Amino acid sequence: MIKKIDQTVIRGLDPTLGYAYSHEDDLPLLENEKYENGLIYIGNKETAKVKIGILGGSTSDISLSGSWLRPMYKLLNDENICIISGAMSGYSTSQELLKLIRDIIPSKPDIVLSLNGINDMNFTQCASPKHPLIHSYQVKLGNFLVKKYGTNSNTSHFFNKYSSKTTKPMGMNSNMDIGNLILGFENSIESFESWYRNIKMAKALCKEFDIKYLSFLQPTFGVGKYEFNKKEETIYKEYLKEINPLYDKSLHKFYKNARLIVKMNSDFMIDLVDIFQDYSEFYYDIRHPNKKGNEILAREITKIIKEKKYI
Repeated sequence: MIKKIDQTVIRGLDPTLGYAYSHEDDLPLLENEKYENGLIYIGNKETAKVKIGILGGSTSDISLSGSWLRPMYKLLNDENICIISGAMSGYSTSQELLKLIRDIIPSKPDIVLSLNGINDMNFTQCASPKHPLIHSYQVKLGNFLVKKYGTNSNTSHFFNKYSSKTTKPMGMNSNMDIGNLILGFENSIESFESWYRNIKMAKALCKEFDIKYLSFLQPTFGVGKYEFNKKEETIYKEYLKEINPLYDKSLHKFYKNARLIVKMNSDFMIDLVDIFQDYSEFYYDIRHPNKKGNEILAREITKIIKEKKYI
């Protein structure tokens, strides 16, 4: 029986990723689903013959109509699998990469699947295009600490207050103020280049740990062969007019380049942009498939991993 919660409540503070799930009570989990250490498990991780790690944003987050994960689990139920999901609304491939390193690889999956694309467009999730691995929430928190406990704050030293005299941070002592906020090397690349770089690093990491890896370029409103109905067309035009007039231009630039990259890397990258071309009314907003759309995604992804003999 599903809990009385319609979608994920995101209130966890994650120092590496910016934000995360906080507690299982904030998630619409079913009886066969479990939240543990920042991951959602669908199925029994102890007895499963095949473990599938999931990376992605809101399209893969179970809070959105169960996403495509639940229908995929049903399709693969006879295979005795466990889905290990690290997908989270708003995550880009920058956060996926860090999530993979910290949480997914240690959970020992046999396969890692990532459905991505839209959250990387125009560096929407990061604090700055110069620092794509750092989410804006992390920068806000860092700036708060520097302002409150830094050299000019006139406040008692942060590390003097929160560190014992016997356990001082390496390179610091209790008499030092917090200095500047350091974000690292400054990038000067396009968002689709950053997206591709993250995917290549994720693939390389998985290969090193004998994990099969596939990246799927996700479908979204406004690109590909999907035809709007009148209602959807109105929604899209209103979004462009009222919220982001530059969205359409950014969307097409990103996807034009991303689709070319996928075409050149078909061994580990799959283009799902046109997956809804023969259907209508398969979105509930400008980015997210509805329940019918998620079922189509699940069927296609399941078909692909079986054709590749990953299962």
